[in-house]
Amino acid sequence: MAANFLTRRLNSVLSVVPSRSHYGYLPHEGRFPNNKTENYVNKAQIKAINLKPVKRIQFQVDPLHPRSGSIRQLMTLITDEKVSRTGPKTAISHKFVSDRSEPTVTLTFHEDAELKAVFNMSYLTEHEAIYHMNKIVLPLVKADVVTVEKSKGAAKKPAGGKAAGKGKK
Repeated sequence: MAANFLTRRLNSVLSVVPSRSHYGYLPHEGRFPNNKTENYVNKAQIKAINLKPVKRIQFQVDPLHPRSGSIRQLMTLITDEKVSRTGPKTAISHKFVSDRSEPTVTLTFHEDAELKAVFNMSYLTEHEAIYHMNKIVLPLVKADVVTVEKSKGAAKKPAGGKAAGKGKK
């Protein structure tokens, strides 16, 4: 009788709770991404580069200058295929000098040949230079407007692909 009492007591404590295998739609699983990191911001700036209004980019660098590392990194980023494809008419030129001059980047624009932007790269990192380039260049980018014109033949034909009035009798 004592054993029967104990088993009833254990059965009341160990009741079965049904577990659900599906909890419905979960909008996000995992950790939330931190989009404010320096690495993420730098990648976003590189993706935002658009060289359409730029006619020429000229890099002038003395490879033996103590602060030429940032311009060499910038040259690598700008001459990347994805970035250079954003400005198909942009000419990129490199001028290597040996006069211990500070590294500079010169941007010339299509709209005004007199207008130039010169960046002294000796105290800028490549990401700071890209940020300042985007600040100057991106407002000059014009939105591509695509106009669709109908040909004369398309205007005369009725919609549906078959001649109007024909149908099953």
